[in-house]
Amino acid sequence: MGSTIMLELCAMKLTGISGIRQHIMKMRDLSSQLKTFEMEPIEQFLVQLILNSLPAQFDAFKVSYNTHKEKWSVDELLSMCVQEKTRLLMSGKGASKEAHLGESSNKGGNRKGNKDDKKKKKKKKKKRIPPATASNKKDARCFFCKKKGI
Repeated sequence: MGSTIMLELCAMKLTGISGIRQHIMKMRDLSSQLKTFEMEPIEQFLVQLILNSLPAQFDAFKVSYNTHKEKWSVDELLSMCVQEKTRLLMSGKGASKEAHLGESSNKGGNRKGNKDDKKKKKKKKKKRIPPATASNKKDARCFFCKKKGI
């Protein structure tokens, strides 16, 4: 049973970035289950397993961790990974490949989608109100009460 848990722990990979907190907590829980089999890994080994399980979006984060002299605990790593996830999502680097595939469905053959988009943009343009001049001030209406004049 202990070897099965160890195998699962070593093979875990995070496929997206949305569930990073749950992923790290699951790895921590599996590690604590190994304690009953007297196989609990030391904390720094678990930190490295967690870092190795992160997707490519976290590569810069991993390099940053490995260049620091100070080593983090699992709890510190959890907190830093959640912050990094937020940063990635805000910068747009955490978007999944599926989202990009959906956006690029009109590339290549059919250009009809581009023409439709241009037509929609033209319809959405608001009519500009000309600035008030001496000739059209007397015809101007109040936006609130609809009375003529200024």
